[in-house]
Amino acid sequence: MELTILDSADRTVTVEKPVERIIPYMPPIAEAIQVLDAVDKVVGVSGVLTGEYQGADKSRSFPVLSKLPSTGVPGPGMDYETALSLNPDVVIVYGWGRVDETQVKLPGVPVVGLSFIDNRLMKEEIQKLGYILNKEAEAEEYIEWYEIHFNTIKDRIDKLSNDEKPRIYYGGDRNFYSTLTNDGLYGLGVMAGGRNIAADLPGASRYGSITVDPEWVIGQNPDIILVTAWAGVSGAYATDDPSGMKEVWDSVMNRPELANVVAVKNGKVVVGHYDIELTPSCVAALTYLAKQLHPDLFDDLDPQAIHQECVDQFKRIDFDVYEDGVFVYPPLES
Repeated sequence: MELTILDSADRTVTVEKPVERIIPYMPPIAEAIQVLDAVDKVVGVSGVLTGEYQGADKSRSFPVLSKLPSTGVPGPGMDYETALSLNPDVVIVYGWGRVDETQVKLPGVPVVGLSFIDNRLMKEEIQKLGYILNKEAEAEEYIEWYEIHFNTIKDRIDKLSNDEKPRIYYGGDRNFYSTLTNDGLYGLGVMAGGRNIAADLPGASRYGSITVDPEWVIGQNPDIILVTAWAGVSGAYATDDPSGMKEVWDSVMNRPELANVVAVKNGKVVVGHYDIELTPSCVAALTYLAKQLHPDLFDDLDPQAIHQECVDQFKRIDFDVYEDGVFVYPPLES
């Protein structure tokens, strides 16, 4: 049986079903496979999951997949020969990455571009992966859960006036003055009830990023600064030690040019980890942010309980978010 889909790279791809052997590149794609309870179909993974990339330890978040054969790290380090030797029925790569190049390197293997990093496409991509893997029911279960929690946040935020929403600046982890417009890959801060000070700046890249001057940020004087900790920063499921996330927080708080910015003066710098912000776990990331931006409005919201639901029902791993991991800094109780 053939399935033809339009992937997130705007490519028409035909897959022969049933799919029994799959290779996911990158952790968000692997997490989507956990969501669909299809880990048993994975025959190889990216080196990002096995710890070859920047020493990232994924053994606690992917206890099964992290032990599978590595097909190299994304980009020039991808090991196409090993990937072919594993006889995959389909390979899933980021929809905005080297999709066509990967297809050329893997002749005869359908390469599908699905990313699972942009909350605006999350439901659609989960649904498409459900079709590919014959996991439609599991996909619908996740989508229903996603909508319940996103709508809980949205319904309350929609009742706020603009003046009740704090002005936020997205600070880049690697380049602090590379920020996001409202066309960014993820707008969780806006969905959580913030106003993006860079929302309408012209000249943004394809992914909504734009470089601004420090003087501009100082003049805008944001109420809250949000920073995503990327690969290489120890956090999320990998560790119980907050020092890596705190280092990112300190790097913003200690910028001398920002000393008089309201967000820094009030300690309103929030660091989240990409391992939950740019994955199907973005639901949990949104609830953490909503609680931090509007603690009174969401006084009845328990982000950790929602995150634990995600871990138990969809990541399907033995992990206690109340006791382990570092997902936001400062910690929520602070």
